[in-house]
Amino acid sequence: MSAHILGPGLGLTGLVTKLNPVSSVSLPGNPILLFDPTNFDGTGNSSLTDGGTIQTWKNTGSQASSDITQATAGLRPVFHATQGPNGTPCAESTGTQFWASGAITTINQPHMVVAIARPSNLTADGTIFDGGLAGNLTCIHTSGQLQGFAGGVYTPAGATYAANTWALAIMTFNGASSTCRFNNSSVPGGSAGANAITKLGIFALANTGTVFVGKIGLVAVYTDGTTASAVESYVAAKYGAMPQ
Repeated sequence: MSAHILGPGLGLTGLVTKLNPVSSVSLPGNPILLFDPTNFDGTGNSSLTDGGTIQTWKNTGSQASSDITQATAGLRPVFHATQGPNGTPCAESTGTQFWASGAITTINQPHMVVAIARPSNLTADGTIFDGGLAGNLTCIHTSGQLQGFAGGVYTPAGATYAANTWALAIMTFNGASSTCRFNNSSVPGGSAGANAITKLGIFALANTGTVFVGKIGLVAVYTDGTTASAVESYVAAKYGAMPQ
């Protein structure tokens, strides 16, 4: 079983009206890590080509030297200019592509991990964000169940995904008092363990491992007390209602 969190989510029943992306909407607070799909390369995606690959996803949060990269050309995730939620950019892995970092400056608990992701299938475990044995977001694809790991396993009941649908997961890692909101709803809290974030992986473990098959639209980590409700308001304005 993978140790991380985040996965697929199922669309709304009925008609979903999509909005145009709102470029002027600002992310709340001051995330220590911010992997923003509108700025993969640090220059507003100006160096990227739709359908091409992305070597490095720049961290534009407050902690320096925390970019994630993939040196092997054939293992780099694919850039999509308009296939993200609400027509925004996103990255995709088909089962082998991922980014990882070496050791970073330690990010202790409590910390809040935010991710928007869309799985393509539910046939295997898949890692969305990995913090090196902490702050990890995984979707257990065989059941669509969201899971968090920071030395212990936190499986919030009711946080389940479906294939080919964007979903928002916000998990606050705080030892035995860890909490989660999934698609703007509270789910039961639990114990995720007390480990700190020490390295990074997106789509897979920082040291490689089970790869998430699907698309990722946003990853952020907060330590400044920004609330989940503030992030949810931003996501609704920027990306539209979740799930979609």
